[in-house]
Amino acid sequence: MLEAIGLSAGYGPNPVLDGLDLRVEEGEIVVVLGANGAGKTTTLRALSGMIGGKGKVMLAGNDISRSRPDVRAKLGLGHIPEGRGTFPFLSVEDNLRLGGHVVKDRHAFDVWFELFPILAERRKQSAGSLSGGEQQMLAVARALMARPKMLLLDEPSMGLAPMVTAALFGQIEHINKQFGTSMLIVEQNANLSLKIASRGYVLESGSVVLSGRADELLDNDGIRRAYLGS
Repeated sequence: MLEAIGLSAGYGPNPVLDGLDLRVEEGEIVVVLGANGAGKTTTLRALSGMIGGKGKVMLAGNDISRSRPDVRAKLGLGHIPEGRGTFPFLSVEDNLRLGGHVVKDRHAFDVWFELFPILAERRKQSAGSLSGGEQQMLAVARALMARPKMLLLDEPSMGLAPMVTAALFGQIEHINKQFGTSMLIVEQNANLSLKIASRGYVLESGSVVLSGRADELLDNDGIRRAYLGS
């Protein structure tokens, strides 16, 4: 579904990513782990076209390496940025409407209001008045309004209480299973994210230093010490 081959990208003369290779198969959840500054957010920005890069990016067989972000979105790539990126002064409903501007399905709202009933209750409220967990649900629902084939999620648990995080990851797993949405998740909560993923990558200094099945990474002593506190 998504493949990066020799991807290099950054924000100045020195690249943050250095020849990165990764892939996400159709229907897969893949997790990217790494310390702060390892290049995780830069990876998602380069994949979605928010920043330029060198190398090749393939989406469902299409070479999108030189495509604008809006073209990548129309081809089925969704991106939930770090910090959620909701429009705080717009209502919940209007935020969703923006996410689904390319979709003509009149019932698109109903699907996500059923999955996130709290958003249905808050549909006329401004997004900025929602709790952190509700805003993250809105960010997920807004990205899914366009029915992407491939979804990039950047730190979905950031700033959320443990119970809210667990519920959110349960919903993410449900979306993957019900709709077959492929996902690439950058996440500090390695324990929760690896439990819903099939595979994972570990980044250091913009390069993949370890990859494998999620259960193998959970059992890896180095991963446990670095990310699971054990």
